[in-house]
Amino acid sequence: VVREEEQKAARQQASRAKLKGFRKGHVPAHVIESRFGGELKKETLDKLISDAYRHALAREQLRPITEGEVEDVQYGPDEDLVFSITFDIEPEIELGRLGGFTVERSVQEITDEQVQQTLTRIQEQNGVWKPVEEGNAKDGDFVSVKILRLEEEDAEVRDYEFVLGKGDAIPDIEAAIKELDVGSENDFDISFPKNSDDEDQQIKEAEHVRITLMSRRTLEVPEMNDDLATQVGDFETLDELTKKIQEEMEKESADQADAVVRTRLLDLVVEANPFEVPVSMVNRYIDTILGSPKDVPEEKLSEA
Repeated sequence: VVREEEQKAARQQASRAKLKGFRKGHVPAHVIESRFGGELKKETLDKLISDAYRHALAREQLRPITEGEVEDVQYGPDEDLVFSITFDIEPEIELGRLGGFTVERSVQEITDEQVQQTLTRIQEQNGVWKPVEEGNAKDGDFVSVKILRLEEEDAEVRDYEFVLGKGDAIPDIEAAIKELDVGSENDFDISFPKNSDDEDQQIKEAEHVRITLMSRRTLEVPEMNDDLATQVGDFETLDELTKKIQEEMEKESADQADAVVRTRLLDLVVEANPFEVPVSMVNRYIDTILGSPKDVPEEKLSEA
């Protein structure tokens, strides 16, 4: 009963309590109950409910998928604790059909162009950025600029660094930078998109800015030859590197095809063996999708 557990908790608290006027461990239990009655009662109820819940799950061999909600707690000084607890359990699934499904396995062919693109990226990754002092900036240059928005009061000059032609800056900014050489500055009318969640509704407005090109660097890449292959790994020739890239890309393509097959087979098994899904599982699935929609395929968003 609750009263017995409260007294037990009070005795345990008394054995370690330290109160003014009493020696440590010699505080009478009734003093503890008077001083900490509310805390003792909550601690007792929490323990009794937790123990009873755990034992009931083990006895009935239940596997909850949600935290239990405790309701209708009833007890008296010398009565047993009575309460109800609500939770969802894993749905029981009767598998009627597990075979006979047909799924097409489609492996994307790796083209010479894709291999060459990978080689080009490796070539660029092993390049060196060299400063350029003369001439206007162009696509592919790594530029350092200062930008001042002239129409803003107390505007501060802001520093930016990026590669031209990669889409890291708005088009008008990139076009303006390409008119400058290192150390020069000029004023430009730039169209900045207004903030809007709907790109189709964005309205552009022109703004006067001053742009200074502080520096520009161009990427000097190594030649596509055997020396590059030995530089990036345990390869003696460019052909060996190319072959390795081809093999890895083909393996990745095959792995992706296998993953698609597994997912499709699982979908077919679920479709052939329908079962009732607890509302809590549905809500949790929706919360997951809404929490990170960019990582979820469009068809899954439609289902949700």
